[in-house]
Amino acid sequence: MTMNCNVASFRKLTPAIIASQNLAMANDIVETTKAEVSIAIKKAAPALGIDGTDYHVLDILIGLSAAADWLPNRRPLVGPMGT
Repeated sequence: MTMNCNVASFRKLTPAIIASQNLAMANDIVETTKAEVSIAIKKAAPALGIDGTDYHVLDILIGLSAAADWLPNRRPLVGPMGT
């Protein structure tokens, strides 16, 4: 079975990369809230090797996303806000 994968040309295409892409493209995202994601990241951070500073950055980015972005069929989006 041949698959078309868009991977940067300098990266070696490995089974792990293909599996990761397949998961990302599966679009089987469960309904969740900002609070649930924040709690999950806080619990998983030590096991994932996420230190205090990185955790705080993630927490800030989650906090900056709009609650409506976490509704079904939406993607959380954080971007620069300006006038």
